[in-house]
Amino acid sequence: MSRMRWTITLVAAAIFLLAPVKARAQQYTGNSTTVRCRSTDGRFRHCPVNGWVRGAQLTQQLGGPACAQGKTWGYDDNGVWVDRGCQGEFRVWTGGRPSGRSMVVRCSSQNGTRKTCPVDGFIKSATVEQQFSGSPCIQDSTWGFDNRSLWVNRGCRADFRVWLSR
Repeated sequence: MSRMRWTITLVAAAIFLLAPVKARAQQYTGNSTTVRCRSTDGRFRHCPVNGWVRGAQLTQQLGGPACAQGKTWGYDDNGVWVDRGCQGEFRVWTGGRPSGRSMVVRCSSQNGTRKTCPVDGFIKSATVEQQFSGSPCIQDSTWGFDNRSLWVNRGCRADFRVWLSR
């Protein structure tokens, strides 16, 4: 009897943990387009999309090693990126750019270390305006932001356009 309870608990936990992932993939509405992006040489490749990218979902793997979001594929404000042999077809949702006051902040990871760059105000959105590094600047992987600062890591060096809410 305890083995049955353990199995039911394990199945319930799996359903609970997988449910948010499915819901997140379906949260986007509005305009979308399909993009094929391939890292055929095993290197980083960015595939631009017209419009401000609000979200993306891998709809079909086209070959190569397994594509894993945040590791071998992802998206930024301007398109989808792939790396390390990931080849896929992606559904990409687009929309309008943020509005309001913005500023440009230069933030550089020196020697591959993490660097935090403070911002005067509360950040509601940010994007790479101009990249200076040979290392990729990938949102939520090698750069990101919280309420009051940007951060960069693993050699990302760029000017970032930052939109402020206050």
